[in-house]
Amino acid sequence: MKKIIVDRIEENIAVCETDNGDFIKIKLSELPEKTVEGSVIIVLSDGKYVLDNKAREKRIREMLAIQDSFFED
Repeated sequence: MKKIIVDRIEENIAVCETDNGDFIKIKLSELPEKTVEGSVIIVLSDGKYVLDNKAREKRIREMLAIQDSFFED
């Protein structure tokens, strides 16, 4: 199971980071309907894409914790 993260969306293209740090471009129309910047997407063996909302929420919590650590006294 391979995962990608949507780094940014430019017009109708999602620029995604792969597990090894490379960037690929995928037409937004090929991705699940609710794909946004920061989405974690599972690439299935048949080439289809599925959102991993739990992984996205975990990443957000981790980023907020890091951000909060900068402001702690």
